[in-house]
This record gives sequence, structure tokens and C-alpha cells, in this order.
Amino acid sequence: MLNLLPEEILQRIKDEAAKAKTVSPPKNWRPPTPEDFDPDRKVLCFDQALSHCGWAVLSTKNMIYVPRSGTLRSPRVDSKGFEGTFTKAVILAKRLRNLLEGEQDYFDEVVIELPSIVGYRTESSLVAAVTVCIELDRLNKPWPRFISRNSAGATLCGDRLASKKVSSDTVEELVSWHDMGTGQWTEHVRDAVFIGLKAVHRG
Repeated sequence: MLNLLPEEILQRIKDEAAKAKTVSPPKNWRPPTPEDFDPDRKVLCFDQALSHCGWAVLSTKNMIYVPRSGTLRSPRVDSKGFEGTFTKAVILAKRLRNLLEGEQDYFDEVVIELPSIVGYRTESSLVAAVTVCIELDRLNKPWPRFISRNSAGATLCGDRLASKKVSSDTVEELVSWHDMGTGQWTEHVRDAVFIGLKAVHRG
């Protein structure tokens, strides 16, 4: 039986979104170095979406590296609108469950990108975020930490509105090693690692 309710998840997202509006780069910002990150951490991070869900295990033991990563891709579905969204959510839930069960002994925290709750086509990230929360709850795991892209950009790039290219370049500079297998270093994985780096940053 689930220990949390959908409205609790949505309220947490709304609360974090309100905080994200006020973030700004720290005074005297400088590009981060490996010494700026907590040592010996291992986080499972997500750039969640229904069609392409990037994930990575980010470790800071001895160096910053990504031992495992991938992209959960939903197959093309014929249904549109709410039916299509529901179908993709069910598929993602099954794949997330398998992933979390396999990785549950290899991370100390789960971090996910704070989904947008206003704007165009926000449902994919929001439904995927709720799905991650529900699957963690099934395993009696703690809430994930929601981290906004704005917050990560302010800390890691000195710009809360850092472009995808800038954030990707930052990830490449900080991560010493990662697998290059098919689907293991996509833009979705790099976006997940970007959020994960914010989670383990000491600032």
C-alpha cells in the first residue's frame, strides 16, 4: 500500500517550484572544481520524462564519475492525448521499478529534476516525476530530492538560465569517467548528471 498521496507529491513540487524562482548565483561565483563536491557520495539522478527518461548513478568516491547510466525510452504509442500519456506512464513505471530494484543498494539518495508546473507541455515531466515518487514509495525509500535546473545552473554555471550546451559542457568538464555505450551518455543522461552534480555540491 502506498504511504503517500498524489496531492502530497504535487504540493511538494509546488513548494520547491516557489523556492526555485528566487535562486541566483552565489557572490564571487567561480567555476566549480572537484574539490567543491562532497566526497564519497553516490546518488541516483533522473532527468525524467515519459518518452526519454535519462538516469545515472553519480559517484564522488576518489573522483567524479558515472559507473552506470542509461535512457529509458518508451515505445511509440498509437493513442493520443490523455490515453497516450497514461500508456507511456504505465510503461515508464514498470521500467523504473526494475531499475530502482536493481540499483537500490548502490545509492544513498535519489534526485530528480524539478518539473515545470506552468508553460507548454508540462505533463510529461510532471507525470514522470510523480511516477518516480510512487515507485520509490513502493520500495519504502525516502522522497527524492527535487532540484530545479535554475538552481543547478546558478551553482554550477553561474547562470540560472544556463543553456543546454553550457550545462552539457560543464558536465563533460567535471565528470572524469563515464560509459559510452548506446544510450548511456545521451543529452538526457547529461541533464540528469547536471542535476546530480548540484545535489553533491557543497555550496
